[in-house]
Amino acid sequence: MDKRNMQIQTVRGFSLLEIILTVAILLILSAFLFPFTIGKFQEVQLKNYSTELVEDMYFQQQQARNKNIHTGVVLASGGYTLFTGETLETSTEQDVKILDRAYTISNISLSEGTTIFFSPGSVKPTTFGTFVLNRGKSSVRIYINKEGLIGNEKM
Repeated sequence: MDKRNMQIQTVRGFSLLEIILTVAILLILSAFLFPFTIGKFQEVQLKNYSTELVEDMYFQQQQARNKNIHTGVVLASGGYTLFTGETLETSTEQDVKILDRAYTISNISLSEGTTIFFSPGSVKPTTFGTFVLNRGKSSVRIYINKEGLIGNEKM
């Protein structure tokens, strides 16, 4: 081979310094975004938990109306109990829902104690009011009004 016909090709790539700087920038960005992402994830989990609780209350309300039976929901700081009957003590069915340890129910402000009662054939509760579902610094208020409207709202 003739040396004149051979061309020297130079391979161009990233230097070690460029790679290190790119990785450092990505790490700094992720350090700022990680807490924000975790906070949003926890808010979504809290909203899902509160929606599940609202759906359980709505189920009890519909059971009372459609099956013409007494139903209710008893609230406690670590969970709640769905029951069928005039009271929890005399109930024929109970479904105890225990909250994950990160969640608590607080500020229970019902018209009568900590139990929401539904009368047979009606969607209107005999007890109504609000309570709060907490996870750390995030809270969701859950309410049931005199007309039987059940919902949740971020605080």
